[in-house]
Amino acid sequence: MIRLEFSIEIKRSPEHVFALVGDPEKDVQWQSAVVAVRKVTPGPIRTGSRYQHTLSILGKHTDIDVEFTERHAHSGYVLKSLGAPFDFEMRVQLQPTARGTLLEAVIEGRPSGVARIAAVLLSRHRRAEIKRDLRTLKKRMESGEL
Repeated sequence: MIRLEFSIEIKRSPEHVFALVGDPEKDVQWQSAVVAVRKVTPGPIRTGSRYQHTLSILGKHTDIDVEFTERHAHSGYVLKSLGAPFDFEMRVQLQPTARGTLLEAVIEGRPSGVARIAAVLLSRHRRAEIKRDLRTLKKRMESGEL
């Protein structure tokens, strides 16, 4: 199993942070690998909502379908991939702090077979990319740009 953990404090309320990070259609505004997002299920965002993300990873475009398996307004959510090419689950928790919001994210992947080797290499690349994306999110939210 591959596990990536991240945390960052953002000087904005949990409601403001959740409004951005809890809406996959806004991922293109702050996640560098996200090229496009399409909502697959109708209606408001809720547990069971599905999205298709088009990602650019190492110069290749890849579509990944995800579903909210949990969603708690202003406090976090769980997204799970639906099938190939990546099997992962991402847990995001938001906690109020004296200065704003602590965002904690844990991504767990379960590669198997030959994909295990590629997944280890890819996880190193994605770890650095996600750290940059979170710094960008913090900077843009705290400046009022987002």
